[in-house]
Amino acid sequence: MIFPKLNVLVVIFCVSLASSDNGRECYNEFCGTPIGLIGVPIFLHSSTCGEDYLIRDGACPLESKYCCPAISGRDGVILCKDRHYLGGCKSYSMHGKQCINVDSDDNNAVNSVNTLGNCVRLYDDINCSGKSRALYPGSLRHNDLLQLNFNDKTSSFGKCYDDDYCGSQNSTNNCASASNELTVGILSWVSQDRSNLLNPVTLFQTGPYERTEVMEALIRAQHLNTGTVASQRARNYAKRMGNYSDEPGHILSARLGGSGTDLRNIFPQSRNFNRGKWNQVETFVADVVQRYGGAHFSVNLLYQTTSDTKPYEIVYRIKSFNSDDVIIVNDLLNSN
Repeated sequence: MIFPKLNVLVVIFCVSLASSDNGRECYNEFCGTPIGLIGVPIFLHSSTCGEDYLIRDGACPLESKYCCPAISGRDGVILCKDRHYLGGCKSYSMHGKQCINVDSDDNNAVNSVNTLGNCVRLYDDINCSGKSRALYPGSLRHNDLLQLNFNDKTSSFGKCYDDDYCGSQNSTNNCASASNELTVGILSWVSQDRSNLLNPVTLFQTGPYERTEVMEALIRAQHLNTGTVASQRARNYAKRMGNYSDEPGHILSARLGGSGTDLRNIFPQSRNFNRGKWNQVETFVADVVQRYGGAHFSVNLLYQTTSDTKPYEIVYRIKSFNSDDVIIVNDLLNSN
């Protein structure tokens, strides 16, 4: 059973993963056939660009008057190399919660973004990792990423997370948490713990009070259903780190080969979260493993303060084993 927040995952297997060339060049609005007097060409208005371009009410979607190749259902963004939507611009489509790596000529070169009414997260590393910044309808400085200290940094992007609460995603919360910056994947300022790891975990990163902040694993078919249930020590640990009623949830579940005795793989979860939403994610990861022969599974546990020991939000990424393409990057709230 697929719960609503993951229903988009069902169709991801039916589409091709992102190719190396994802963007489509935009053109100046005067892109029609030149007509007029000999030697004095006069270009038709942007409406002559045809149906292959994003033209709204006879106007191009950018202040610089670029026409951009159409995006199905307007589910995408326009990335420009200069501020104020100038310079080379391209339109990119977004597919569910899939990650899109920008084309090589756009890598670390984006300075303004037209979200086309969508909520989008930019990342400063490929495969939707590294420092991340959300842009959404109503947020400031789309036209000048220098003001957000994110100019010439974008390497990949994707839709905002479900709990970014963007207005374009039928939420009433006005993208309240989308304004937050966060880092996804390995944290450069936290030491990497690769000691005494049990397959298929490849990395832990732990922070204050021994709380786990990052887990990464490479899961193959032989790892499925080889993990262990939470020990009594793990149960006591979960109650100490969270609430007395919390369960000792696995970061990497026993179904995926995760340990129930390694406290680095345990975090406090409410019963509903552990057996509901997080269980659904684990089911999807197992499906990816079976379909593709393996999966890279990366989890970031986010804490509201440096002294908190129960994460309030989980950000997860899933890549297929035989590709660097990220199938999904999304989040879940670990409610009390």
